Amino acid sequence: MFKLYEVDPDADTLLIVPAPPAPFAEWDDSAHHQSSGLTNGALSNGHHHHYASVHVNGINDGHGLANGLSKMSLNGSPSPPPPHPTPSPPLPDVRIKVSSKHLSLASRHFSNKIRHGDNARVQPDGRVHVRLDDGAVDPSAAVVVMNIIHGRGRKVPRFLDLDALAKVAVFVDRYRCHDAVEAYTDRWVGNLLQQWLDQGGSGLPEVYCRDLVLWIYVSYVFHQPDLFKRATAVAISKSSGPISNLGLPIREKIIRSINSQRQELIIQAVTIIRDALGSDNSIKSPSPTPVCTIGCDSFLRTAFAQSLARSCSITAESSPKALAAGVGFDAIAAAAREVEETHERWHANVGPLFAAALSFSSKPRKRKLSNTNPATAAPMTNEQERSQQHQPDSCVSRMQLTPALRDMEAQIGGLELESSLGYYLY
Repeated sequence: MFKLYEVDPDADTLLIVPAPPAPFAEWDDSAHHQSSGLTNGALSNGHHHHYASVHVNGINDGHGLANGLSKMSLNGSPSPPPPHPTPSPPLPDVRIKVSSKHLSLASRHFSNKIRHGDNARVQPDGRVHVRLDDGAVDPSAAVVVMNIIHGRGRKVPRFLDLDALAKVAVFVDRYRCHDAVEAYTDRWVGNLLQQWLDQGGSGLPEVYCRDLVLWIYVSYVFHQPDLFKRATAVAISKSSGPISNLGLPIREKIIRSINSQRQELIIQAVTIIRDALGSDNSIKSPSPTPVCTIGCDSFLRTAFAQSLARSCSITAESSPKALAAGVGFDAIAAAAREVEETHERWHANVGPLFAAALSFSSKPRKRKLSNTNPATAAPMTNEQERSQQHQPDSCVSRMQLTPALRDMEAQIGGLELESSLGYYLY
């Protein structure tokens, strides 16, 4: 069973696109603890409708292809899944009547297939049959790209949602036809971002989620350097490990670079916190310094360890490198904020009483002399010096960790898509 679409009436080639065997870019919620929820007015928790029908010129195709278009949402907002979704019938293969000349000009890959492929011979129907790999691309995306390649502008949608855009990106990336679709991809990306801005969003997801991974891939394939940099910056600060590729052909070098910068960020953040907390036998700081003069050093370290364990099940005794292997920046920032609040409560409630008791117990029990010579006066004890040097405001200000961490996060630049000389880096 198949569906036939005519892109070129005088076609000499039949492009055969097998139906995808699995949902597109499926997000595994069980593997990701950070739930994205509703982001930028679009559903971004991994439960998109992958096969939602569309209406084009009043025609609806139950299998998602209508007038050469796929199951793409043209309003940019996929409907939420039904409470009890019923299994969809298997999608049919798609056959598209196209021109070998147009295919060869748009893609060297297709040129080689038509000239030297296993089925390069003319078939009984008078056409060369070119069969794409099973599950390699979405049939809907193939129809859209074929309409672009053959100059059928009126058949090309003016707007694609993020899922549809990613499906087209997979086709373009696999068959290397970037130049042929460039004029349309710039418009699609711009329209989608503008719609999200109009809905009150920020354009890009602000958490690590399925949509963010799709944006990373789309911006890479369609060569959007600024968008790629912003999307990877969010992934660096919000992910807690190597990002998922969702089954997309995202370059391994991109995933490694994102994770490497994420680990560097975590190590810097943990170092800042441990420097502020000082050190003891369990928390080793590269530059041990006392935190407070009225006894909050030890319990602050304990508070940080407990907060970190609650946030990400990581022990504070771990090395910064070990911490970076399985924790996100947000968990570190949350643990730091708990330490700040605990420290502020200590100084507001317990600190003054502790300081007064320390000052009283430190007074020398000697007979008071009337004319004491300062030069011959007894030296102050260590407790007296600490009491006199204690400055609560300075101590509290030193433990303001959140601003420092947020400044660090704001300076994350993301990945550069190309070098200063214009060469692609990935």
